[in-house]
Amino acid sequence: MTSFTVLGASGFIGTHLVKHLGDKGHHVWTPNRGDPAIFKRHLHLVFYCIGMTTDYLRQPLDTVEAHVSALGQVLQKAQFDKLVYLSSVRLYDGLAGEVSETDSLRLDPLRPRHVYDFSKGLGEAMCHHAGRPAVVARLGSVFDDKLSQSDFLCATIRSAAGARELSCASAPDNGRDYIHIEDVTAALEAIALGGRESVYNVASGIVFTNAELGTLLERELGCRLKFEGSASQERPPTVSISRLQRDFGRRPLPPDRRLPAILKAIRAAKD
Repeated sequence: MTSFTVLGASGFIGTHLVKHLGDKGHHVWTPNRGDPAIFKRHLHLVFYCIGMTTDYLRQPLDTVEAHVSALGQVLQKAQFDKLVYLSSVRLYDGLAGEVSETDSLRLDPLRPRHVYDFSKGLGEAMCHHAGRPAVVARLGSVFDDKLSQSDFLCATIRSAAGARELSCASAPDNGRDYIHIEDVTAALEAIALGGRESVYNVASGIVFTNAELGTLLERELGCRLKFEGSASQERPPTVSISRLQRDFGRRPLPPDRRLPAILKAIRAAKD
């Protein structure tokens, strides 16, 4: 049995991670945010899941607090064997082609969205240069069977249930790298226990387009997507997951392999 501490255990990723680790027989401590006990006991293997995912545009200072300031306190004061910092493949936005963990990033301080990116990037830099044992996991857009997130994929599917046609303010060629939570939690456990690199992409390695989502929704739910967005919007690059495959033999299932069963369950519940 291995001992873990999950910081941010009440969030989306943290909740699923705690369950996964518990199901594997590990001991998991889930302190509340701001609990001073994290600086008084040994934390063993730490997952830093504290973060802002949906409100970062309205709360930029809170975003920096979550991704940087609170992390700094842990790196300075806490005792642990290794820390896994959860970052995002959104840091690759603006790059083209296939991207890997060694690519330089493009960030623009004048773009409001990049407050999130800068804060995640600074959190990564702190992990690399604080002189503490730490590794970064850059996550794709994570979804679960309940489609509980507020991103385009989950929100669109929830709206499509029971509808014949649905308009969306996006273009068919736009997309994201979506990864199921089960693949994420398994990969994070493997990284904490045996990661050799300083950064790992935890993603499906495939850009799942809105057009592909539309095809699935029409086939499984009988709902046609009507795209009203501009085709000139940036399409994210393809994220390489070669490190994840090489070190752990893992290739997460792409959305077109995960979503049909979820959509069938939605259709069955509706019928």
